[in-house]
Amino acid sequence: MTDTPPKETDPDMDRRRFLAVVEERDAARDALAALTKERDKLVSSGVEEINAERIKQLAKWGPEHDDGHTDHELICEAADLLDAARDCNRNFIRDQWGLVQKHKDTRKRLIIAGALVAAEIDRMDRAALAATEGEQGGAR
Repeated sequence: MTDTPPKETDPDMDRRRFLAVVEERDAARDALAALTKERDKLVSSGVEEINAERIKQLAKWGPEHDDGHTDHELICEAADLLDAARDCNRNFIRDQWGLVQKHKDTRKRLIIAGALVAAEIDRMDRAALAATEGEQGGAR
């Protein structure tokens, strides 16, 4: 085994390596921030918008007003809105996923329906975002 003298370090080389590492770290942080921002646009926006609408309803009418609707008026109004919003193809089969049959509890059905409404809002937002990105990509 031969003795090799210790390498002399080049301060400029060390500095360049350090700056390169810092630059890579900053680029990774920027990329993560951009991904987080995009994710935040897509995740739970439907649920958040439903929550914001409910807060507005409560501020205007209050829970006591809702309590007066004891003959399923709230569900029926929601069903009317859903029916007006839907654009199902003619091949749609009622309860095609078996959710009505599977879940007999009205409250559970409403929770599932609300989640599906939020899912549709999120799907529509993603489709609009993809269409916008497609238009921007074609314009380049």
